[in-house]
Amino acid sequence: MKELEENKRKKKEKKEKEEKEKEEKEEERKEEKEEEKEKEKEKEKERKEEKEKERKEEKEKEKEEEKKEEKEKKEKERKEKEEKEKEEKEKEKEKERKEKEEKEKKEKEKEGEGGEGGEGEGEGEGEEGEGGEGEGGEGEEEKEKEKKEKEKEEKEEKENTEKEEKEEKERKEKKEKREEGEGGEGGEGEEGEGGEGEEGEGGEEGEGRRRRRGRRRRRRRGRRRRRRRRRRGRRRRPPPQAFPHCPGRPPGGPHST
Repeated sequence: MKELEENKRKKKEKKEKEEKEKEEKEEERKEEKEEEKEKEKEKEKERKEEKEKERKEEKEKEKEEEKKEEKEKKEKERKEKEEKEKEEKEKEKEKERKEKEEKEKKEKEKEGEGGEGGEGEGEGEGEEGEGGEGEGGEGEEEKEKEKKEKEKEEKEEKENTEKEEKEEKERKEKKEKREEGEGGEGGEGEEGEGGEGEEGEGGEEGEGRRRRRGRRRRRRRGRRRRRRRRRRGRRRRPPPQAFPHCPGRPPGGPHST
C-alpha cells in the first residue's frame, strides 16, 4: 500500500513539474513574441523617420533650387536693366555731343564770315577776304580742317563700332534662343547688294555687312594716308636722296663717284 501511494505521489509530482515547465516555456515564448513585436515596431519607426528625413531633405533641396533660380533671374533682369540704362546714357551723351558740335559749328561760321585779317569788315574781300590767306591764316584753317576731319572720323568709328557691337549682341541672343535650323540669308540693306537685312533662323552675317566693314576699313586707311601726306607736305622738307646728282642734296657726298 505504501509503495502504491508513493508511486502515485511521484507521478503527481512529475505531472505537476511537467505542467509547470510547460507553462514556463509558454511564458517564455510569449515574451519572445512580444520582444519581436517591439523590435519590429522599432524598425518600422526608424524606417518612417528615415523616409521623413529624406522627404525633408528633398524639400530643402527644391527650395534651394528655387532660390537659386530666383536669384539668377533677378541678376539677369538687373544686368538687362543696367545695359538698357547704359545705352540710354550713351544715346544722351551722343545727342549732347552732336548739339555741342552743331553749336560750335554755327559759332565758327559766324566768326569766319568776316575773315581774320583784311581791310574791310564783315564780308569785304581785302588782302585776306573771306577766310583769306593772311599771316598764319592758312595754317589755322588747315588745323581747323584737320581737327574737324579727325572728329568726324572718330565719330564715325564710334558709331560703327557701337552698331557692330549691337548687331553682334542681337545675333548671339537669336542664336541662343533657337536651335539649329535653316539659316536665312541677309536681305538687301541700306547699302547695295546683300545689305544688313534681318537674319533668318540660324542665319549668318549678311554679305553686305561684310562688304561695308571692309569699305569702312579702306576709307579709314585712305584718310590716314592723306593726312600723313598733308603733314609731310607742310613740313616743306626735301626727301632724302640716294645720289648727289638728285635735287635736294649738295654735290660731293659719300655717294659721289
